[in-house]
Amino acid sequence: VQSVDGLDESEILEIIDHHNISSLTTKMPINFRNMTVGSTNTIIYSMYNESNISIPENIAGIMLSGIISDTLKFTSPTTTEYDKYVAYRLADISHINIDQYSNEMFKAGTTLKGKTISDIIQGDMKIYESNDKKIAISQVITLNSEDIIDRKNKYIKTLNEMKENRGYDVIL
Repeated sequence: VQSVDGLDESEILEIIDHHNISSLTTKMPINFRNMTVGSTNTIIYSMYNESNISIPENIAGIMLSGIISDTLKFTSPTTTEYDKYVAYRLADISHINIDQYSNEMFKAGTTLKGKTISDIIQGDMKIYESNDKKIAISQVITLNSEDIIDRKNKYIKTLNEMKENRGYDVIL
């Protein structure tokens, strides 16, 4: 479940998401909005439009960043035509060139410099439970795959330690 720390101690008021729905219970009924799009920001754009609220330039830039990140600049299989449409609308509002901005964003976001192997593995890790099994899946996006290949054995050692210490049945 992709979630936040302390969720079990929180009162959930509303959920807006584009991920698959997992088992989640709430004390009271809540608003829940889930769409088959590549980014939650695409859904939020729709909500702004439905409420006839203009999106401020700085917020449009943040939302565009989320869509670019979630869809890997429209290359993810979860990307929809609506995600692309929304991204270009947000680019117009925020005065951002999607191609140039994406390149700068991915370059900055994929550097592994100064990060420990543990930090890299946990950077985008999701924990799932299925048939009483605890599964951890991590993904790393980098433009410098040689660094990972050069330290492959250290990555494997860290993954095995995490599996043992955290009680994962599977870790990838």
